[in-house]
Amino acid sequence: MSLYYYDHLKFGIYQGEFLNKKLTELEHIGDALLIDNNRYYTIRFRQFPKKTFYLVRNNKKSGKYLVFDKKVSAFGFENLVGRGQLKFNLKEHLEITLPKLGLRAYMSLFPENIHEHNKGA
Repeated sequence: MSLYYYDHLKFGIYQGEFLNKKLTELEHIGDALLIDNNRYYTIRFRQFPKKTFYLVRNNKKSGKYLVFDKKVSAFGFENLVGRGQLKFNLKEHLEITLPKLGLRAYMSLFPENIHEHNKGA
C-alpha cells in the first residue's frame, strides 16, 4: 500500500496526555499534508473546518516551526498564530501550539497509509 496520495503525504494530528514520556489517550483532531515536497505543511483541524494553517520550518532554529494562517505567495506567509517544536522526549510527534486558540496538539512524524485510513469511507 502506498503512503502517497497523488503528490501528498498525510500526517495525523492528535490531542492527548503526555505521561511517562509517552502520549496517551490520543484523539485524532486533524491532518497535515505535505504536498509535492513543499517546504511547508498545510494543516486543517476538525474544530476549524474552514480554516487552513501552514506549518513552516524555522530555518534559523533547528527543530522549530512556525504556524501561520495566511499564505501570500508560493513561500510567503503572514499572521503568525503558533509554533511547532521537535522535543527530545517526543520520539514520534511534533508538538504544535496555537495559544490564541487554546490548542496544543501533536503531529505524527510518520505519514499515514491513506488507503488504510480511508477504508470503508
